[in-house]
Amino acid sequence: MSKPGFSLMGQTREKLHRRKQRGVWQRITGVLAGVVVFATVYALMLPAITITRAEADVEPGMVVGEIEDVTDGVFDVAAEAETYTGSAGDYFTETVQSYDEEAAAEAADDTADEAD
Repeated sequence: MSKPGFSLMGQTREKLHRRKQRGVWQRITGVLAGVVVFATVYALMLPAITITRAEADVEPGMVVGEIEDVTDGVFDVAAEAETYTGSAGDYFTETVQSYDEEAAAEAADDTADEAD
């Protein structure tokens, strides 16, 4: 039948005890994972929150301005790409050339403004 010292009640108690311990460890692990995620997000956001405009102007790669300045023309390009009838390579070449021409014109305007 059953071995001496191995009762069904004893086995059930042991399984319930192990399940309870596993639940406690799962909760602890979940809480620690949440703390790690929160701390990581906070650590990554902190420099962006605390940087001043003067520091951003000095840092390479930082653009300080209104969101409209950054997204200006993005939707126009998407509309052009949908209606373009040539190949993708031709579209890319023409787009890059037109942006280069626009950038050169803006640089010339800026230079003329600084000279005045």
